[in-house]
Amino acid sequence: MIRPPNPSGVLFVNTGGSDPVVVVAWEAALRRTEMFSGLSNHYDMMFMDIRGTYGSNMISLSLDAVAALPPTYPQNESEYSQYKKGSAAFFQSWIDNSSPPGILQFVSTKEVVQDYEQIRKALGYRKIHFLGESYGTYWGYQYGLAFPDRVGNFALDSGVPHGMRDETGIGMTVTWELQLACSGWPFPEAPETSDPNPHKMLFVTADYDADSPTEWTTYIWEKQARRSAMLVRHGDGHVSFQLPNHPSSLITKEFLRSGRLPEARNGTIVSVYSPGTRRDPIPDPYLVQTGTMGGEIESNN
Repeated sequence: MIRPPNPSGVLFVNTGGSDPVVVVAWEAALRRTEMFSGLSNHYDMMFMDIRGTYGSNMISLSLDAVAALPPTYPQNESEYSQYKKGSAAFFQSWIDNSSPPGILQFVSTKEVVQDYEQIRKALGYRKIHFLGESYGTYWGYQYGLAFPDRVGNFALDSGVPHGMRDETGIGMTVTWELQLACSGWPFPEAPETSDPNPHKMLFVTADYDADSPTEWTTYIWEKQARRSAMLVRHGDGHVSFQLPNHPSSLITKEFLRSGRLPEARNGTIVSVYSPGTRRDPIPDPYLVQTGTMGGEIESNN
């Protein structure tokens, strides 16, 4: 944790995926990043390695099992069966190489959400604020559904949806790829839900994001979180908050501090959509911002 002298609350930070969040915590504590400027002097900041990663009992797997996965998308039932067999071997390698025995059954979203709640209780805060990036948006969103009375200011950047169906475009293509990779999962699956989100959150996306397609965030905002606002950074790249001085990040920080949803705007660098509205069509990729304003991190060096 990073603790200022007089915190106004606690901000949970999840950088997504299996990222080593403790590294981000040290960068912030040693002032090696500007990412949390305006937040680290305002909140207690809590960073947790997710179950099965790094300091939280990291699970292990065989690289041979990864290499055995077919490199192409299956074109028929026989090829799908072969891929599913490779996926099952991949997960079995986690089971065989991880300790203690049986840990893989207890690293799911349900347990992660409970971990966050136990930390909240231990710290003594009535509510938490949350900054989620990429898959961290999924954990933050699910925490909000599980513990609605504990939700403060939640900003979710590069959203990962739950229960997304009957969609088209790259968003659904990436969803299918993830479902294929997990086809050999050996344990019971959690039921798919599309529960409405009653909270006023801020969702953030970029027009072009190859890791969390913008269709994902738009789906959450339009179909599941109708009381929330959505901020669109006009450019490309994954996780806008990694651009610390970009207007999108400044708007996000202001929301995290104040809890006030940003006002609607339609600009060339960012657009903000109010709750209950509809997003404009994604612009022509040859007309969006480039360089630093477009999200090219290398341009900041």
